[in-house]
Amino acid sequence: MATLDEYLEIQVTDGFKRQLEQEENILRSLPFFVTALALAGTIAGFASSLLQSYVCDWLTNGVTIVVAVSIAIPIGVTVFGLALAVWPKNYLYPADEQTLLAYVNQLQETYVAAATEATRSNGALTSMKPCATNCASV
Repeated sequence: MATLDEYLEIQVTDGFKRQLEQEENILRSLPFFVTALALAGTIAGFASSLLQSYVCDWLTNGVTIVVAVSIAIPIGVTVFGLALAVWPKNYLYPADEQTLLAYVNQLQETYVAAATEATRSNGALTSMKPCATNCASV
């Protein structure tokens, strides 16, 4: 069975590994997002040039604006989401060894105190069991 120190070390190490893997996954997927955005931009440019080649009236202009906005909004939201994903992050790294040791000792004291209290109150807890035979005397 692992000690508390080993358990905490494993948990912290696993957390850092998961975070690094998530960042690597984001960076690996960026070329696919950029390709999709370039394709959407190309389609939008092609569609707007086709729509403007027809007779210019209020309906054609309205359709052109609706198509442009309906393509521009999702592209803008996607670019904003990608910017948030690759924006530099501030991490809270584990404290130095002495601070971690003091925290672990505090955790151990807290759990030992809780276990001691539970052991002391065990008699009180067993007396609170539902009565099966004579409930009137309780």
